[in-house]
Amino acid sequence: MPRTKIGRNPAQHIVANIAYFEKLYGYDRKKLAVAMRVSENTVTNRKRNPENFTIGELQRLAASFHCSISDLLEGGTKHETS
Repeated sequence: MPRTKIGRNPAQHIVANIAYFEKLYGYDRKKLAVAMRVSENTVTNRKRNPENFTIGELQRLAASFHCSISDLLEGGTKHETS
């Protein structure tokens, strides 16, 4: 019998957590691009394919959001339920 995918994969946690912090700090795509030091197109591509984030990009995002990289990577955090 086929299995359903109930949980999220780790890459999807990154997108959900970044969305939480975007809303919290009032970031849009342009502000994310500046924070990550990449183009706006790269921001869109990273959100579609979060497994392509670099450590440097995550470090810069974490610094902008005043959180740790772990806060961006972890699933099941309070951010996903807000």
